[in-house]
Amino acid sequence: MSNFASVTIVGHLGRDVDTKSLPDGTTVANFSIATSRKRGGNEVTTWWRAALFGKRADVLAQYARKGDPLLITGEPFMRTYTDKDGGERQSLEVAVSDFAFLKGRNDDSGGGYSAPAQSKPKVDFQAPVDDFNDDVPF
Repeated sequence: MSNFASVTIVGHLGRDVDTKSLPDGTTVANFSIATSRKRGGNEVTTWWRAALFGKRADVLAQYARKGDPLLITGEPFMRTYTDKDGGERQSLEVAVSDFAFLKGRNDDSGGGYSAPAQSKPKVDFQAPVDDFNDDVPF
């Protein structure tokens, strides 16, 4: 049996999205997202580092700004690294598989991104359908 972990995080971007291109041309967007909750009389904040790959990374970088609310889903993992003082540190990170822009705090613009309105064709479900082929032998 294989193991799998998945998280859904709703929080606010801690900084503007930073993008880089990998040697194969794939864009990677790196960002941090904060979640907060009240515990007792205090507010506790958890910071998550996140990475998103591909064309959606470009979209995120184009429309998301520091402080914007964002929903992400992905696979969490713990990364161990050495800090500038030589100490071993750990960072809670998410390999993002999907995201959604959420409504902004002070506006109705959708968190800095407004998808273009798409017109849907009207369908009259009461109209008779005349697509029968009488030549069918059954």
